Amino acid sequence: MKQKIIMVEDIRHDFRPVSAWLANGASVEITKRRRNFARLSAATAAPDKLVKVEFEAQLRAVWGEKLFTVAEVRTMRAAELGRRSLR
Repeated sequence: MKQKIIMVEDIRHDFRPVSAWLANGASVEITKRRRNFARLSAATAAPDKLVKVEFEAQLRAVWGEKLFTVAEVRTMRAAELGRRSLR
């Protein structure tokens, strides 16, 4: 299986894809400031069946069928980036 690469910052905020990769038997290369920092590998052999993360189901559980307006998306994006709302 192809080796996956992820940054330390991404692991801190979202470990779910990393755990899915490990569950599927992939080794994960961790980078810090664009340099190799560490390598994670699964403790056991990969299962016969791949573990699939259901991102759409998670999104539906959180947001339901809500559709956001362009203004709402801009406001949320600005908040994520720590900036004032863009108009």
